[in-house]
Amino acid sequence: MTTITNRPPSTHTKRPTAMYLGLALTTFATLALLLDIATVDTLSGHVRDAYPD
Repeated sequence: MTTITNRPPSTHTKRPTAMYLGLALTTFATLALLLDIATVDTLSGHVRDAYPD
């Protein structure tokens, strides 16, 4: 049996990095959506105060 010594890095070493990056982007997108939902009333309150009836 022979051993390969100088082979290029496989794609298996890059997969965890891409998976963690995808997880981070998904988490960021979810938090941005929740932050938008939580602050929509604050922004609309400021607009209502600026333009009274």
